[in-house]
Amino acid sequence: MRLMRLKKVAIDLDGVLADFTEGFLKITHKLFPGRVANDFQPREWYWTDTELDNTEVKAILKELDNTENFWLNLSKLDESLEWGDLNGLPFEFYFVTSRGETKGLSTRVQSEGFLYNRFGVSNPTVLVVETPTAKPQIYDALGIVASLDDFPFTVYTCSKLLRKHRAFIMEQPWNEHERRVYKMESVKTVKEFLEKIA
Repeated sequence: MRLMRLKKVAIDLDGVLADFTEGFLKITHKLFPGRVANDFQPREWYWTDTELDNTEVKAILKELDNTENFWLNLSKLDESLEWGDLNGLPFEFYFVTSRGETKGLSTRVQSEGFLYNRFGVSNPTVLVVETPTAKPQIYDALGIVASLDDFPFTVYTCSKLLRKHRAFIMEQPWNEHERRVYKMESVKTVKEFLEKIA
Protein backbone atom coordinates (compact mmCIF):
# COMPACT_ATOMS: atom_id res chain seq x y z
CA MET A 1 0.00 0.00 0.00
CA ARG A 2 1.39 3.42 -0.99
CA LEU A 3 1.35 6.15 1.60
CA MET A 4 -0.29 9.40 0.54
CA ARG A 5 2.29 12.15 0.11
CA LEU A 6 1.27 15.26 2.00
CA LYS A 7 1.53 18.71 0.46
CA LYS A 8 3.53 21.12 2.59
CA VAL A 9 1.65 24.37 3.12
CA ALA A 10 2.47 27.49 5.14
CA ILE A 11 -0.09 29.63 6.95
CA ASP A 12 0.63 33.00 8.51
CA LEU A 13 -0.84 33.80 11.92
CA ASP A 14 -1.58 37.52 12.38
CA GLY A 15 -4.23 38.74 9.96
CA VAL A 16 -5.02 35.16 8.92
CA LEU A 17 -5.71 33.12 12.06
CA ALA A 18 -5.03 35.61 14.87
CA ASP A 19 -6.79 38.93 15.45
CA PHE A 20 -3.79 41.23 15.86
CA THR A 21 -5.98 44.30 15.30
CA GLU A 22 -8.06 43.59 18.40
CA GLY A 23 -4.93 43.10 20.51
CA PHE A 24 -3.34 46.28 19.17
CA LEU A 25 -6.52 48.27 19.84
CA LYS A 26 -6.70 47.10 23.45
CA ILE A 27 -3.26 48.57 24.08
CA THR A 28 -4.14 51.70 22.09
CA HIS A 29 -7.23 52.34 24.22
CA LYS A 30 -5.21 51.76 27.38
CA LEU A 31 -2.50 54.27 26.43
CA PHE A 32 -4.51 56.73 24.34
CA PRO A 33 -8.20 56.47 25.32
CA GLY A 34 -10.64 57.90 22.84
CA ARG A 35 -8.12 58.32 20.03
CA VAL A 36 -9.24 55.34 17.93
CA ALA A 37 -12.77 53.90 17.65
CA ASN A 38 -13.43 50.53 19.29
CA ASP A 39 -14.49 48.95 15.99
CA PHE A 40 -11.70 50.50 13.90
CA GLN A 41 -10.33 48.37 11.06
CA PRO A 42 -7.10 49.67 9.51
CA ARG A 43 -7.01 50.11 5.75
CA GLU A 44 -3.32 50.95 5.64
CA TRP A 45 -0.25 49.19 6.95
CA TYR A 46 1.43 50.50 10.10
CA TRP A 47 -1.77 52.27 11.22
CA THR A 48 -1.07 55.33 9.09
CA ASP A 49 -4.81 55.89 8.55
CA THR A 50 -5.40 56.81 12.19
CA GLU A 51 -4.72 60.06 14.04
CA LEU A 52 -1.87 58.33 15.89
CA ASP A 53 1.55 59.74 15.11
CA ASN A 54 4.75 57.69 14.79
CA THR A 55 5.76 58.34 18.40
CA GLU A 56 2.42 57.05 19.66
CA VAL A 57 2.52 53.94 17.46
CA LYS A 58 6.03 53.20 18.76
CA ALA A 59 4.75 53.58 22.33
CA ILE A 60 1.96 51.10 21.61
CA LEU A 61 4.42 48.59 20.14
CA LYS A 62 6.70 49.00 23.14
CA GLU A 63 3.78 48.32 25.46
CA LEU A 64 2.93 45.27 23.32
CA ASP A 65 6.47 43.95 23.89
CA ASN A 66 5.97 44.45 27.63
CA THR A 67 2.61 42.67 27.68
CA GLU A 68 2.96 39.21 29.15
CA ASN A 69 2.02 36.48 26.67
CA PHE A 70 0.49 38.93 24.19
CA TRP A 71 0.55 36.42 21.30
CA LEU A 72 -0.90 33.59 23.38
CA ASN A 73 -3.97 35.61 24.36
CA LEU A 74 -5.05 36.93 20.96
CA SER A 75 -8.52 36.05 19.71
CA LYS A 76 -9.05 33.82 16.70
CA LEU A 77 -9.84 35.70 13.51
CA ASP A 78 -11.86 33.05 11.67
CA GLU A 79 -14.63 31.99 14.04
CA SER A 80 -15.97 29.44 11.55
CA LEU A 81 -12.72 27.46 11.40
CA GLU A 82 -12.28 24.38 13.59
CA TRP A 83 -9.09 22.47 12.97
CA GLY A 84 -10.82 19.17 13.57
CA ASP A 85 -12.75 19.80 10.35
CA LEU A 86 -9.45 19.58 8.46
CA ASN A 87 -8.32 16.20 9.75
CA GLY A 88 -7.61 13.78 6.95
CA LEU A 89 -6.78 16.45 4.41
CA PRO A 90 -3.56 15.80 2.46
CA PHE A 91 -1.54 18.65 3.99
CA GLU A 92 1.45 19.06 6.25
CA PHE A 93 0.99 22.42 7.97
CA TYR A 94 3.67 24.95 8.85
CA PHE A 95 2.67 28.09 10.72
CA VAL A 96 5.18 30.77 9.78
CA THR A 97 5.03 34.09 11.55
CA SER A 98 7.06 37.26 11.92
CA ARG A 99 6.55 38.15 15.57
CA GLY A 100 8.80 39.77 18.14
CA GLU A 101 9.41 38.54 21.65
CA THR A 102 7.21 39.75 24.49
CA LYS A 103 7.30 39.24 28.23
CA GLY A 104 6.34 35.76 29.36
CA LEU A 105 6.75 32.63 27.26
CA SER A 106 8.80 32.60 24.08
CA THR A 107 7.04 33.71 20.91
CA ARG A 108 7.14 30.18 19.50
CA VAL A 109 5.59 28.66 22.64
CA GLN A 110 2.93 31.40 22.78
CA SER A 111 2.08 30.77 19.13
CA GLU A 112 1.82 27.03 19.71
CA GLY A 113 -0.44 27.67 22.69
CA PHE A 114 -2.62 30.03 20.67
CA LEU A 115 -3.10 27.41 17.96
CA TYR A 116 -4.00 24.73 20.49
CA ASN A 117 -6.28 26.91 22.63
CA ARG A 118 -8.15 28.61 19.78
CA PHE A 119 -8.18 25.92 17.08
CA GLY A 120 -7.31 22.64 18.79
CA VAL A 121 -4.10 22.15 16.80
CA SER A 122 -1.93 19.65 18.68
CA ASN A 123 1.85 19.85 18.30
CA PRO A 124 1.84 22.49 15.54
CA THR A 125 5.00 23.23 13.60
CA VAL A 126 5.59 26.93 14.26
CA LEU A 127 8.44 28.81 12.61
CA VAL A 128 9.15 32.32 13.91
CA VAL A 129 11.07 34.50 11.46
CA GLU A 130 12.72 37.82 12.18
CA THR A 131 11.15 39.59 9.20
CA PRO A 132 8.59 38.65 6.52
CA THR A 133 11.34 38.86 3.89
CA ALA A 134 12.75 35.59 5.24
CA LYS A 135 9.66 33.59 4.35
CA PRO A 136 10.30 32.87 0.64
CA GLN A 137 13.72 31.38 1.35
CA ILE A 138 12.30 29.17 4.09
CA TYR A 139 9.45 28.00 1.88
CA ASP A 140 11.91 27.13 -0.88
CA ALA A 141 14.22 25.22 1.49
CA LEU A 142 11.35 23.21 3.01
CA GLY A 143 9.60 22.46 -0.27
CA ILE A 144 6.42 24.27 0.73
CA VAL A 145 4.11 24.31 -2.29
CA ALA A 146 1.51 26.85 -1.17
CA SER A 147 1.20 29.66 1.35
CA LEU A 148 -1.41 32.00 2.79
CA ASP A 149 -0.49 35.41 4.17
CA ASP A 150 -2.03 38.85 4.65
CA PHE A 151 1.15 40.82 3.86
CA PRO A 152 1.28 41.79 0.16
CA PHE A 153 5.08 41.89 -0.03
CA THR A 154 5.37 38.27 1.10
CA VAL A 155 2.71 37.06 -1.31
CA TYR A 156 4.17 38.99 -4.23
CA THR A 157 7.77 37.84 -3.67
CA CYS A 158 6.73 34.22 -3.19
CA SER A 159 4.72 34.26 -6.40
CA LYS A 160 7.58 35.81 -8.36
CA LEU A 161 10.60 34.03 -6.89
CA LEU A 162 9.41 30.51 -6.11
CA ARG A 163 8.79 27.86 -8.74
CA LYS A 164 6.03 25.33 -8.16
CA HIS A 165 4.57 27.47 -5.38
CA ARG A 166 1.15 29.12 -5.15
CA ALA A 167 0.99 32.16 -2.90
CA PHE A 168 -2.41 33.43 -1.74
CA ILE A 169 -3.36 36.57 0.11
CA MET A 170 -6.05 36.61 2.78
CA GLU A 171 -8.49 39.38 1.92
CA GLN A 172 -8.27 42.11 4.53
CA PRO A 173 -9.06 45.84 4.41
CA TRP A 174 -5.37 46.71 4.85
CA ASN A 175 -4.23 44.84 1.74
CA GLU A 176 -7.06 45.63 -0.67
CA HIS A 177 -5.11 48.13 -2.77
CA GLU A 178 -2.03 45.94 -3.30
CA ARG A 179 -3.87 42.72 -3.98
CA ARG A 180 -5.92 44.41 -6.72
CA VAL A 181 -2.99 46.27 -8.30
CA TYR A 182 -0.80 43.16 -8.40
CA LYS A 183 -3.69 40.78 -9.19
CA MET A 184 -2.86 38.41 -6.35
CA GLU A 185 -4.73 35.16 -5.85
CA SER A 186 -6.95 35.90 -2.88
CA VAL A 187 -9.23 34.01 -0.51
CA LYS A 188 -11.64 34.98 2.24
CA THR A 189 -11.05 31.97 4.53
CA VAL A 190 -8.49 29.29 5.28
CA LYS A 191 -10.93 26.64 4.09
CA GLU A 192 -11.19 28.37 0.70
CA PHE A 193 -7.39 28.40 0.47
CA LEU A 194 -7.16 24.68 1.18
CA GLU A 195 -9.91 23.89 -1.32
CA LYS A 196 -8.04 25.77 -4.03
CA ILE A 197 -4.76 23.92 -3.49
CA ALA A 198 -6.19 20.45 -2.85
